[in-house]
Amino acid sequence: MKRTTVTIDNQRFAVPVTSDVAALKNSIEDAARRGGGFVDVPAGPNRILSVLVTPGLSLFIDEEDVTVDEGEDVRSGSASAAHRVHDGSGSYWPSDQLDMDLDI
Repeated sequence: MKRTTVTIDNQRFAVPVTSDVAALKNSIEDAARRGGGFVDVPAGPNRILSVLVTPGLSLFIDEEDVTVDEGEDVRSGSASAAHRVHDGSGSYWPSDQLDMDLDI
């Protein structure tokens, strides 16, 4: 499974695991090629960011492979802290935090 975050001008947002990241990338590229335009970026289960994408915008998409603990279904939308995802480094993320804002 991939955990995807989008960083826009030094503010980071978690993209829901059910989002189409390839389509998001295409929308961003298309807006930049046109010289600018708004792109909807999923930033949580009930949150959409409308980002004005321009050729000079600092925007990064980070996709990280993570492992789902055996028997857990992250896509179920459960907010239980018992559902955990880890990235192999010993760090664990509650699955409900994967769909939440990760401001830094």
